[in-house]
Amino acid sequence: MITDMLVSIKKHYPDLEVFNAKIYKYDRSNHVLLINKDYIFRFPKSEKGVLTLKKEARLLRKLDKSFKLNIPYPEYLNFADDNVGETFIGYRKLSGKPLSSEELKDDPNYRSNLEKILIFLRELHQYQTLSLDLSYFDDSFQNCWKRTYELIKKDKIDLKGKDKELLLSSFEEYFNLIEDESYEQTLIHGDFQIGNLLFDNGRICSVIDFEDSIIGDRAFDYATLLISLNEEGGLLKEFDNIIKGDESFYKRVEFYLLARPFI
Repeated sequence: MITDMLVSIKKHYPDLEVFNAKIYKYDRSNHVLLINKDYIFRFPKSEKGVLTLKKEARLLRKLDKSFKLNIPYPEYLNFADDNVGETFIGYRKLSGKPLSSEELKDDPNYRSNLEKILIFLRELHQYQTLSLDLSYFDDSFQNCWKRTYELIKKDKIDLKGKDKELLLSSFEEYFNLIEDESYEQTLIHGDFQIGNLLFDNGRICSVIDFEDSIIGDRAFDYATLLISLNEEGGLLKEFDNIIKGDESFYKRVEFYLLARPFI
């Protein structure tokens, strides 16, 4: 498998000298190769993965240098073939490593790190989507919640002990919230959990894994972060000077905290 990936890289980048290469880590959507201990190459495992990687690569090239924290920048691309096994992106491995929620919360820099993380989210959500090719983004964010609602109604989802009627009522309140004229969809990360945040000497430095990025509700990113930190929604109100959330925003965060395990 490594040999085939190297053949594809060499075909499109013959001047790239490869001294060593190894499978880097497990990824649900891609084969991940570490080259020369410094570059990460990702090869999609499916045709759907090819489309997702193409969207992510275009987004990352647009977002480059927009933030104080580091994000991947695809230096190497091959979408000419669009074939599983040949399509890839390659970018320099970012510094830092992920921390567990316990490690992060026990660190004296926790509040400072959290503030920087929330500033990154604010900047991401304020990114002007007019510069993006929105043909790569669809309405799947809202459709996901509508499908989940219907599946719960038809008893096709394990409710994990949750009260069905209370859960359905929460969905209905949520649908009313997003119909309000003040609700605005933005660019979101889509999987903003601490496993995708990298720390160097205990300080946040990089954000990775933008393959789930979509046009959606910014409250979802905050809820995903809180879940991974084992924190309650009330924590965000302590940083409202950064987040600037209204009543609807905090209600939507609470909804995602409740409903995210069912998607």
